[in-house]
Amino acid sequence: MMAVAVSRQDPKQLFCVTRDGEVFATTDGGATWQAYPLPPGVEDVYALACT
Repeated sequence: MMAVAVSRQDPKQLFCVTRDGEVFATTDGGATWQAYPLPPGVEDVYALACT
């Protein structure tokens, strides 16, 4: 993981990004996770932000 972002409005929402451009999210404090692949060719993600 290259970055982790926690929602200020709901701390049970966490988002993580890998260096290979994969984004993972949970809305239930980590009980379940969902993968969100980025568009082809997107690589080397180093930062992530959420509201």
